[in-house]
Amino acid sequence: MKTRNGIFILLLSLTLVFASQAMAAEGLAADPGDVALLTGLRTDTDESTCGVIAVRVGPIFLHRQDNDSQGLLYDVGTGAKILDATDLNLGFAVGYDLTVEAQLGAFGGEVRYLGVPKWYEDKDAATPAVICLPYVTPIFAFGAENVPASYESELRSLELNLKWYPTARLAVLAGPRYIGLDEELIMDLDFGGGLAAESSTETVNALFGGQVGVEGVFFTVGGFSADGWLKAGYYLNNMSTDAAITMGGGLIFHSDSKTDRGAFVGDLGINLNYAITPNILLTAGYQLLWIEKAALAPEQITEHDVVSGVGRTVDDSVLYQGIRAGIIVTFDICGKPKPAPAPEPAPVIEPKLEPMTKN
Repeated sequence: MKTRNGIFILLLSLTLVFASQAMAAEGLAADPGDVALLTGLRTDTDESTCGVIAVRVGPIFLHRQDNDSQGLLYDVGTGAKILDATDLNLGFAVGYDLTVEAQLGAFGGEVRYLGVPKWYEDKDAATPAVICLPYVTPIFAFGAENVPASYESELRSLELNLKWYPTARLAVLAGPRYIGLDEELIMDLDFGGGLAAESSTETVNALFGGQVGVEGVFFTVGGFSADGWLKAGYYLNNMSTDAAITMGGGLIFHSDSKTDRGAFVGDLGINLNYAITPNILLTAGYQLLWIEKAALAPEQITEHDVVSGVGRTVDDSVLYQGIRAGIIVTFDICGKPKPAPAPEPAPVIEPKLEPMTKN
């Protein structure tokens, strides 16, 4: 709850910052050639440019919020926890961020894809003689060897936004967005007599919804500029969870669950840019993405009864934050008009001189 309140306070504070930026910015003139948000990032401000296309691409380094404490393996003899979800915190992973944007006068649009294909962490848990997995109906196994456990997660996002530029350095945006979040937790088990098995917990989150937001240029000084965005949206999260014990590739025990839940998503980006040419910029910045309700793999194990086949999906919030770097390339849509031809000089008429006659 404290995390959720903190995120809401942060987003509200940044909304006020963007609002003050909007009031301070100059309005767009009636001339559709007066684009400013994209050209505000550049070193040229040619008023004859009627539109701009921009491509922003580069790597992103995102940290996934650490796991809440959740016991995954227990010592049957003492009841002590021998593997916890916090032992498998995922930390940072590298992904990619691509945006294609167009602005024509007071209107525009963008398509953005953000993806981190894999966070991964593993650990070998030292085990006692007999161990327990805390499903609703507990599963017992021998701890003759260490239990290898692995946890991985994938994030992807695709959004399409339409934009309106009410002021010279501010845009209001709205559009649909899809966010996918998939996770898998695997633990290898020993049932004795050479019988090896695997415990797996999988979650799939498919969020479909819409968002609104603001985007603006904070300042430009020489070749330097700073811009950012703040987006908030409401989504329907189609969540599915699956828990299974397999041996030799075949199922022994299994349960699954599916549910739909509404979820709020907040997105914040702040960037510092440097123009190395009038149309090419280097950029680096901060990214925050918060999903209010998502099914996370470690939290499902105590909600599934793999013996009876009955499962229940629980949700929690998850926060991603990190840094990005990249390049922005802009292209003028109209460009400079051809100069009008210079008028031809008027012909020079030389007066005729009549010869003088003697009287």
